[in-house]
Amino acid sequence: MNSFQGPDSLDECSLCNGTGQINRSSFGKMLRNERNILGITQQKIAGLCGLTTATISLIENGGVTPRRSTVMIIEIVLDKLREASVSNEESKSLSKED
Repeated sequence: MNSFQGPDSLDECSLCNGTGQINRSSFGKMLRNERNILGITQQKIAGLCGLTTATISLIENGGVTPRRSTVMIIEIVLDKLREASVSNEESKSLSKED
């Protein structure tokens, strides 16, 4: 059983600015920014979310308003990627200290 828990509602969604509202344009921009910070491609996040690359592109460009379920899935995947990124950085930092 997976112990990771994503946001319970869109009110907790970091990509919704805590408003619980999905603004097509700002959500897409935030998704692209977050993806770029994590250094992952549209293809990679699409695969991890069970979406197509075209869907991620449409979301990032403000071409569609994603369903709430899609937003939740994206948020869960991004949270896992953030956790992995932090773990990798901590490991690198510890190995430099040795």
